[in-house]
Amino acid sequence: MKKNRSDVAFADAEEQASSDRHQSRIPSGQGVRSIEKMDDLEPAERDAIREELCEHASDFPEEHIFKNTPALVAGSQASEAIDDATPQYEETEAGIFLIKQTSSGPERKQLTNFIPHISTEIVLDNGIEKQRQYEITVTLRGKTYQFVLSVEQFSAMNWPAKHLGVQAVVYAGAGTRDHARAAIQTLSHDVKRHTVYTYTGWREIDGRRVFLHGGGAIGRDGPVEGVEVDLPDELAAYVLPVVQDHDALIRSVLASLEIRKVAPEQITMPLLAAVHRSVLDHPCDASVFLVGPTGVGKSELAALANQHFGPGLDRVNLPANWSSTANALEAIPLAAKNVMLTIDDFAPSGSSGHVSELHQKADRVLRAQGNGAGRQRMGSDLKLKPTMSPGGVILATGEVLLRCESLRARMLVVTISPGDVDHKKLTQCQEDGREGAYATAMAGFAQYLAGDGQQAMATLDKRLATYREKAGSAHAHARTASIVANLYVGWELFTEFAQSIGAITEDERRDLLDSGWSAITRCAEKQSAFQQTQEPAHQFIRLIKNAITSGRLTWRAWPKECRPKRTPGAGGRHPRECVR
Repeated sequence: MKKNRSDVAFADAEEQASSDRHQSRIPSGQGVRSIEKMDDLEPAERDAIREELCEHASDFPEEHIFKNTPALVAGSQASEAIDDATPQYEETEAGIFLIKQTSSGPERKQLTNFIPHISTEIVLDNGIEKQRQYEITVTLRGKTYQFVLSVEQFSAMNWPAKHLGVQAVVYAGAGTRDHARAAIQTLSHDVKRHTVYTYTGWREIDGRRVFLHGGGAIGRDGPVEGVEVDLPDELAAYVLPVVQDHDALIRSVLASLEIRKVAPEQITMPLLAAVHRSVLDHPCDASVFLVGPTGVGKSELAALANQHFGPGLDRVNLPANWSSTANALEAIPLAAKNVMLTIDDFAPSGSSGHVSELHQKADRVLRAQGNGAGRQRMGSDLKLKPTMSPGGVILATGEVLLRCESLRARMLVVTISPGDVDHKKLTQCQEDGREGAYATAMAGFAQYLAGDGQQAMATLDKRLATYREKAGSAHAHARTASIVANLYVGWELFTEFAQSIGAITEDERRDLLDSGWSAITRCAEKQSAFQQTQEPAHQFIRLIKNAITSGRLTWRAWPKECRPKRTPGAGGRHPRECVR
């Protein structure tokens, strides 16, 4: 049988040890001739032989094993040093390579046939959590590609085929993908870093309070440079224009006030108040539900309100619809902070299961808004993640009201009937909305709140408490009073802004405040009456009345033999009649 190199070396060393044990005289160096020759072996083979010899070290004289094997020991130490050294990488026109130092010199192993770099590190900030993405720039066969990957996608190294096609190769081999990932990070120099905000609303940046929207940010002096906002596709139209001049701002504010005339103020005032309440930097648990039969103009009115946050938010481009999934409807309000979010067309139909599902969906979304808290979430590490809560005002439209009584108490119901909308006035206002008048007014209002309006914002809690107490005396349900107070505060601050820029006079503002309070409270009173009629006791009495009126229920004298006996001391009235 053919012996390998380690067997030969071990046999030679064992022979010399046996000679020593028999006190044979061996010339110096002759007994370790084979061991000395191992310096010519490959590092891996030499290390294997060394381990084998050390395993049988007790069989050999110390001087024969170690005294004359400096190359073996030194080679082993050098091999360990090479293994522990930090890998080195280089890039060429052919791709990226791993440079591995060996005892015989550097060895090159190709990792990819393309040249990738991380050009930008992006921090996505949703107001609660931060996630990172990498913008990758790749050169492959003379062509340049650019795309964005999440950290998880980048680390997995499965992206070359998806983004570059079949020509992109990550070569085979144990650890090649890990080395490719490390090489890209190591060879990426001068990586740019910036933050992208993925929600609307207020944020403090560099010590300044700014309002985020799809086009950037607005501060006390107008647009803020260097702030990047990337909203979900559903909110991409939430873009506020730049206020060109003071006169244009005044015209825009007056155009917004004209919406009051499209329908009775009991309908339009709550909508306008909700628009301006939504932008305030203070939690709001109010929602508005615009209900009425099909064709009365619900979606058109909702669009006029939503166009205060972007000209593109017209009737056919409203941000959300009740036909969307529950998860989607729950996620969108989390990014739509300090804005109005319209969810259009609540019209249950079809099977009872579908109707029930739609009601459950609405309950989940509007209850989260009414409670001011989102659902708690748990991460893959079984730890609770930060809770994300809705931060704006939801405007829902529908043909029927929600079933749950407690949920109806968490919103202001605005009823619209056929003939309420002035279609000629509606057409004029729709034109103003498309031209950006309402969005310009909102941009000016946000700028005001970021500057001079901060003093008014400091008194917001006190104002809410005052109006809540004032409204509470007229409404039985505490939540109704809170909704009235919240909406009125939004209207009050907007009229304060309008007067400050000279769009309205003090007397005109006083009239607007009076009419606003009257319209909102009348709407709330109507809702309170409706809530009372929905209570079980009232429903029972109403059913009895309807049955009597229709003749399906009659009253007859109680037969003498059927009358119950009186119980001494019992309260109540002895029945004289019975129902049949």
